[in-house]
Amino acid sequence: MRTGVLLSTLSATSFVLGLKPEDDRPIPLPTRPLEWGDVNVLHTTDIHGWVLGHPKNVYPEKSWSGTFGDFYSFLNHMRQKADDQNVDLLLVDTGDRRIGHGLTDRLLDPETINGQAVPQLYLDLRYDAIVPGNHDLANSDVVKFIMNSFADRWNGKFITSNVRRRKPQKAHSTIAGSDQREFLGAPYRYWKTKNKNKIMAFSAVLLGARVAKELISITPVSEMVEEDWFVGALMLPTDVFMIIGHVDAKNPLPKDDMKFIHDAIRKRHPLKPIIMFAGYYLDRKEWTEDEKDSESLFSFYLNATEDVLIDKSYSKNWMFFSNWGILRGDIYSGPFTIGDFYTISPNDPSPYRHIRPDLTEPSSIQASTSQHPLSIHTTNSGFSSSLTYGWKTRDYCGKGRRETDGEGDDVEHEPIPRVSFENGPPVFFWRKSYRGTKLAASEEVDLIFTNRIGQKVPEALNQITNSKDFNDNSIKDYPTTITQDKLLGVEFQ
Repeated sequence: MRTGVLLSTLSATSFVLGLKPEDDRPIPLPTRPLEWGDVNVLHTTDIHGWVLGHPKNVYPEKSWSGTFGDFYSFLNHMRQKADDQNVDLLLVDTGDRRIGHGLTDRLLDPETINGQAVPQLYLDLRYDAIVPGNHDLANSDVVKFIMNSFADRWNGKFITSNVRRRKPQKAHSTIAGSDQREFLGAPYRYWKTKNKNKIMAFSAVLLGARVAKELISITPVSEMVEEDWFVGALMLPTDVFMIIGHVDAKNPLPKDDMKFIHDAIRKRHPLKPIIMFAGYYLDRKEWTEDEKDSESLFSFYLNATEDVLIDKSYSKNWMFFSNWGILRGDIYSGPFTIGDFYTISPNDPSPYRHIRPDLTEPSSIQASTSQHPLSIHTTNSGFSSSLTYGWKTRDYCGKGRRETDGEGDDVEHEPIPRVSFENGPPVFFWRKSYRGTKLAASEEVDLIFTNRIGQKVPEALNQITNSKDFNDNSIKDYPTTITQDKLLGVEFQ
């Protein structure tokens, strides 16, 4: 049995400098013939609503400007090629199909779920197996939409092996001794392809995902593989096992590792092919300050907070900080549309929060953020400018199982020039009103921050003060009508 991965597509945020709109590059041809296996897989992940592609007429946007229409056409051609060779071609997606674009993030009609039309496009592409991501499960209204409509429309292809409903519905059928309807979707998918290959697919969603916990629960993968339904599924005659997960495949949490599923399969089927696909992974750390990076998105956002959010009569002295999740994409030169606004601005109507501790606490926080000076420079890819920008694979799947660059790529790309931070890209950014000013110990300072960061502020203040004086009740809504999803819109007016 030969298996193959033909395509993997990702949507990710990057820091980009020095790319010119007029830089027009020819589309490169594949460097070698495509090798087909008996079972082949096309894989998409973390599309985050970008079904219309990236429309800006500038690189690197032009390198991933393909739409779902382009993908639909490509998919039909590939399926025909697979049929001509009497081999199977499967299509899978590993989550986070929403949050990142106005098409999926905004309420187009108050009576409907945001982004409700986009799932139909995935159905039209006829995926063989999909798994939800953490962003697909965070909004309770969206989860209810999945429960009441979306999951059933997939006819068992929406796989949620470790995601269960809090209130199970009446069972339609029983699978391996387990009530199928207690799962958000199907616990697994077992099917026979047109070439009579029997496929068994399981899924996993990361345990630490921020989900609608009043409606669903996530079982640790380490516990899931011990459940009766899973053990029973392994007894079915199978040619190829598939594991799809929205988990951190590079550095998984101890109970999240898809390897638990792999190892459980291997105990019973030591020689059967196992193919695994994951999504989700991001790597972020460190802090930055506006004075260190005056032309960044962070500085742009801090300017907006100072112009629009902060009431100078209410907050004489203040310090604002946030994590970079409040900004989700780049701003390119040229027209700035409502779609661009939806792309960079989170769909979060939460209020900003604040607290007024003694001056020593914000001073301690400020000092802790200044330990690593920010060093910024652009990277040089070193490749010919005739190549289009794109992903260059680095893995251990090459000859001799050694780590190599690009050996698995059929089309050579030029790595995207990026802004490089000495200690990694910053997670937190901040600004204070009392720069260069020595305040008296009796003067109050307003700590102002985004809602999600506010959940961690009491614990941080207790650590700094070596006390237990701060708790959730210490944090208050900042007195303004400006919410997190409205700030940049007001700034642009």
